[in-house]
Amino acid sequence: MMHINDDPTAAAEGVLQQDESLSKLVETALQESIARRCMQAQFSAQGRAARQQGRCSDDLFDANDVVTDRARAHASERGSPG
Repeated sequence: MMHINDDPTAAAEGVLQQDESLSKLVETALQESIARRCMQAQFSAQGRAARQQGRCSDDLFDANDVVTDRARAHASERGSPG
């Protein structure tokens, strides 16, 4: 189990790679966090748009039906009864 240090600066300095500065570590972490949040926002926006498009076209499927159909298809591909 990883122990979380009470002093984030000391913890960060403890994991710096050779020739890496604390400011570079913070800059990289910030860039990665921003990129992750942008991807999450884009994913959510695409999901909302797909849901709205499905509602407008009345082209929606019940999740349980989809899972059941996929399980049956998978079982038949493997040659076992579904």
